[in-house]
Amino acid sequence: AVAPSSVWQFNTNANFEGWAAINGATNAFVSGGLLTADITATNAGIQIAPVTLSATSAHLVQVRLRNNTAAAAAKLYWTTDGDPTFNELKSVSVVLSPNNTNLLTYSWELRDTPAWTNSAVTALRLIPAATATSGNFALDWIRVTPVFTNVAPTFTKGANQTVLEDSGPRTVAGWITAPSVG
Repeated sequence: AVAPSSVWQFNTNANFEGWAAINGATNAFVSGGLLTADITATNAGIQIAPVTLSATSAHLVQVRLRNNTAAAAAKLYWTTDGDPTFNELKSVSVVLSPNNTNLLTYSWELRDTPAWTNSAVTALRLIPAATATSGNFALDWIRVTPVFTNVAPTFTKGANQTVLEDSGPRTVAGWITAPSVG
């Protein structure tokens, strides 16, 4: 089954919830609600596979991250059922706050990213500090969820009605047609 969304919260000590440290992310551990790792090489990060996410409905990827490096960008990669390799065509970056000791939320809105849409995502790779070769990062949570848009309801109105001034309430059956909840 393809999940419409996923959330990883790292709330259980020593439970990586399927994620693994990669590419020079060392001394990784989960404790106190955080997944933390030291960075010893460029592109150090974490990866989860397999996952099965519906990219047609889950367009928003968010992370709550502490970046204790000089890096100013985080990078997200993914694989799909049609292309099982991580590559630059299936990646996006977000601007980070460097050397920040606070947990901040960063978002990737992927609704208009062709390599994301209309496929099932089969793996995710997060590089929390894309250019860093030293320092560390901490993740509070990772979320992949739908993006909800506020769309007003619509309908087609019937003919204008005329009533006498003190005639009281009046019901006109079928006055609204083609209703949509938005």
